[in-house]
Amino acid sequence: MSTRPFTRRDAAALSAIAAVVVAAVSACFSDRAPTTVDVSTGNCVVPPVPSGATVVFISNFNFAPPTAHVKSGSSVAWVNCEATAVPHTATADAGGRFDTGTINQGKVSVQTVSGTGTIPYHCAIHPSMKATVIVDP
Repeated sequence: MSTRPFTRRDAAALSAIAAVVVAAVSACFSDRAPTTVDVSTGNCVVPPVPSGATVVFISNFNFAPPTAHVKSGSSVAWVNCEATAVPHTATADAGGRFDTGTINQGKVSVQTVSGTGTIPYHCAIHPSMKATVIVDP
């Protein structure tokens, strides 16, 4: 087995991988999702959101994460990260617990959720898009 010297390209790749791992681990131990995420449509930068808000990204006709856990009375910020000008909503399936209205590309809608329980929701424009917010006391 032959070895080759460690190059600047190797260092850059290792640095990039380390940054992704640190961001992922930080998100696991934080009440707040990262404010920048690489999505398959490119780099999506979150517009200003309230401190402590849980961020849900909308990309490729999906909500990410598909299940968000939040505490009652906290905020959820839905960010439209589509690569093209495709609008979306995040609309609670029943009970009118939240409805973001139309969220255009690159924009955010913040909703405060209260009470407790599981809230299934969908995009009113694209009903096949579904996800869940679980509200804890």
